[in-house]
Amino acid sequence: MSVLWHEYVVDYRHRQEVPYSYSQSCRFYNLYATVSKATMRIKRKPGEIMEVDTGQAKLCLLETKSQEK
Repeated sequence: MSVLWHEYVVDYRHRQEVPYSYSQSCRFYNLYATVSKATMRIKRKPGEIMEVDTGQAKLCLLETKSQEK
């Protein structure tokens, strides 16, 4: 949430507008999420699928037996 807020602040300050504070933004987002039921629920069995969020970083897979990349 803080990364989203930071991008929002940079955008608003670039347009010379006054942005909401972080706490106000969190409050408004929580209200929006509650009203719109904005969730990301994924129905699956535990351990069935693995998801990785690399944050745009390069992912390196390592073979565990031989330690090769």
